[in-house]
Amino acid sequence: MSVEAPPGREREMSMRIGDLVKFRKEVAGMEALTGIVVEINGDLLRVMWSNKTLGIELPDMLELINESR
Repeated sequence: MSVEAPPGREREMSMRIGDLVKFRKEVAGMEALTGIVVEINGDLLRVMWSNKTLGIELPDMLELINESR
């Protein structure tokens, strides 16, 4: 399952389970965190973060670091 992106935003929003992500620069204070997408539920992503927390995030707040393909 993947999250579909609106036109022009395909790269940052076409995320799948297993992808490595980080917060976009616009999200102040979260630059050091990286995470792995562990679940997709509609328009929301569940991410296991490097600080050992589980978050529910909007795809447009995240940047894809590495695809799990």
